Amino acid sequence: MSWKACRAFSTTSMCSTGISEAMDVINYKYHDLKHHIIALRAEENPEKRNQYLDQLENELQDYESQNKTGNKIVDVMLTTKSFTARSTASL
Repeated sequence: MSWKACRAFSTTSMCSTGISEAMDVINYKYHDLKHHIIALRAEENPEKRNQYLDQLENELQDYESQNKTGNKIVDVMLTTKSFTARSTASL
């Protein structure tokens, strides 16, 4: 998110919090993706590997259908909150 876009927020701290939350989500997904790759490489059964890939594709489709309001700031905030909620719920 650019600083120009951040000016739409009432305070800089709100923008920093949004950026921080977005980075947390990205870091979590990066870490998660590394583990998915390890699991896929280790899976010898082609049927199980394909089921695993199908599951990952479904998760990506969920992301693609998320928060397309036309306002990038609102989209980032809603997507971040959504992923945070999903991550917390899956723990």
